[in-house]
Amino acid sequence: MLTDTVDAQVALADFQSQLHRKEKHESEIRVSFRQKGGGTGRRDVFTHWLHSYPAKMFHRIPAVCLDNLHLPQEATILDPFCGSGTVLLEANLRGLDAVGLDINPLALLISRVKVTPVDPHFLTDQLAALLAKAKRYRSAPAPNSVLEYWLLPAARAGLHRLARAIAEVTDPDCRAFFLVTMTSTVRRLSTADPAIPPLVRLSGVRAKSAGARYRRALGHAQSVTTASVYSAFLKAATANIRRMSELHAVQTTLGSTRFADASAHAARTGLDVDSIDAIITSPPYCGAQKYVRSMKLELLLSGFPQSQLRMLDRATLGTEAVTVGAEAVGGLLTGDHYVDSLVREVYDANPVRARMASDYSRYMWDFAEECRRVLRPGGHLFVTLGRSTLAGVPFPADRIFHRAGRKVGLDSIATLIDPIPSRGLLTQRHSTAGRIDHEYIAWLRRPAELG
Repeated sequence: MLTDTVDAQVALADFQSQLHRKEKHESEIRVSFRQKGGGTGRRDVFTHWLHSYPAKMFHRIPAVCLDNLHLPQEATILDPFCGSGTVLLEANLRGLDAVGLDINPLALLISRVKVTPVDPHFLTDQLAALLAKAKRYRSAPAPNSVLEYWLLPAARAGLHRLARAIAEVTDPDCRAFFLVTMTSTVRRLSTADPAIPPLVRLSGVRAKSAGARYRRALGHAQSVTTASVYSAFLKAATANIRRMSELHAVQTTLGSTRFADASAHAARTGLDVDSIDAIITSPPYCGAQKYVRSMKLELLLSGFPQSQLRMLDRATLGTEAVTVGAEAVGGLLTGDHYVDSLVREVYDANPVRARMASDYSRYMWDFAEECRRVLRPGGHLFVTLGRSTLAGVPFPADRIFHRAGRKVGLDSIATLIDPIPSRGLLTQRHSTAGRIDHEYIAWLRRPAELG
């Protein structure tokens, strides 16, 4: 049963005080992770805004959770869908160690840079040197059909020469910092519509009937020069050095972050049993965000092979790139009556989306089991999920995850429902589209050992 909105800190305190009781909690609580009065505070703090990675977690969610959990002094925090590193950074800022996983190599690159302090004076010196070197180069980029489609020749040349100069930076942390910075500029230099996360090319035909914003975006894309590429990079690097200076100033109090083996994933982390004190994470929402399509240019500029883009897309949780054979709905059933009723309903409307619902639910089950394995007794788990819509059928991923958790021996504490400000998260661009305007944070816990 839903309650009136309460401060998230109050909810965390209240429920932890009741954990000694035997009954299991399954409340849905409207909470606010914002400051009193609804403000978010300063969001461009430390290195959080190094990169515009899509669907970032609001940094106050892990901040409030970490500040209000009863954690041991030397706790280790896990984010197995670490994205751009929000949870990792918030843990490190509190002197806590963290472990990050993500199957997207760009996410791992951004996360590593975000939690690695680098001397801002050193970065400033290196910036001047690499820009001077890039401007001296006259080499042309190798053929690449994707980059050639989305970037005009002048933009391609400037980014190629920047990438060459960055590759010659000898310090690995400095080199990674500038590579992340360069990838953060590519969307603004491309012919993609900046208002739509997945790549959609700006069109002169559409501009004739579109609004002023669209026409400005098209004019900007058509006017990019090699000089403006260098200017955009300088502006982004200067802002990122300022952000890094904040992190560098507190480096002596930071916890450390390590990243799991490249073959690991959220349902098979490779971590030791009972090694994690809390898990805070946000898996991709089912069908809601096209991560690989949205970040295709950034991936390619960071060195990811074009030939592996499709494979990465298929491996991403919640992807629409699923394989559907001629099997009947029976082949998609999971054995859980609640999930299977959803799968059947979706199947009647769209077998492809039924496969998505089935695959997503099965992974949630495996993920819950892995969380139970790596959490220490009494450890907490916060998983931010969305209630998306598949072929017109509501798909409450938080409820599915609570069921999975209880099946493997985790206690359900509550679902914290936090509104997403402004327009919410647009999930699709067709007639059955929904809008995710709330985040559903499934809060579970591994039972504490008796005695």
